[in-house]
Amino acid sequence: MTGSPQGSHTSLRRLRVASLYLRGLSPTEIGLALPKNGVVDPATHLPYGMDVVHGDIAYLEREWESETQRAPWERRARVLAELHEAKRAAWAKGDLGTVVRCLKQETELFDLDDVPEEAAPLLELT
Repeated sequence: MTGSPQGSHTSLRRLRVASLYLRGLSPTEIGLALPKNGVVDPATHLPYGMDVVHGDIAYLEREWESETQRAPWERRARVLAELHEAKRAAWAKGDLGTVVRCLKQETELFDLDDVPEEAAPLLELT
């Protein structure tokens, strides 16, 4: 993301396109939904053309593809950081259900469900 207003607008538009695309909307549906969500070309105040929507989808697919090329430990580190952030926000709101779900996901991320028998006494809370 660049520091320019145009770069910032492009990044925000792509975030919205990604959200809609991942929910299963077609490029045409995305093009129609963007202005309803206040996402229009800042220079003209008109809806973006389909070429922009298709370009954003192509850009996002390249980004997602490059994400899959990362080493598994890098992906786990990113997921763990996001879980920690979600857990911090949940604690701040007093949302213990979300805290517990985050802890469960951390357990699954690191395959901590299978504790060796010899370690079980160490985990007792007595």
